[in-house]
Amino acid sequence: MKLFLNEKSQNKQEGVQLQVNMETVIETKTTKTFLRKDGLIQVDALPNSKMTIEDAIENIEAQKSLANGKKYPLLVNLGAVGSINRDARVYLGGTEAEKNISATAIVVSSIVGKIIGNFMIGLNKTIYPTRLFTEVREAIAWLEQFKDK
Repeated sequence: MKLFLNEKSQNKQEGVQLQVNMETVIETKTTKTFLRKDGLIQVDALPNSKMTIEDAIENIEAQKSLANGKKYPLLVNLGAVGSINRDARVYLGGTEAEKNISATAIVVSSIVGKIIGNFMIGLNKTIYPTRLFTEVREAIAWLEQFKDK
């Protein structure tokens, strides 16, 4: 697990104003995870990643680290994920994940992502509210109701 601080700056003409936006990004073998300004934890699956139970445990640890004992809605971007094996799917939807997650919106953009998302929602039932989306805006709007729970 790697910890990064991303720093964005912007210079304005008439005098130099520095706008700094720092966010902590935790990168694992299969994901990048960060706490967004709007109070969501976002997980972006790395392209063609193949997640095992070991990866799932590491990814939940990354979420716990960012959550710091609080529950957050989780925005998951499956993107071009390669695969998530059954044990990993079960773990991601289980009691360890639920300690820091109030709900999960899974955003898919590929056929593989849709299959994995449907498995997580249908066959591997989560113990917290979970929905599948194709649009990020709709996913964020749905997660709003789960903030501060």
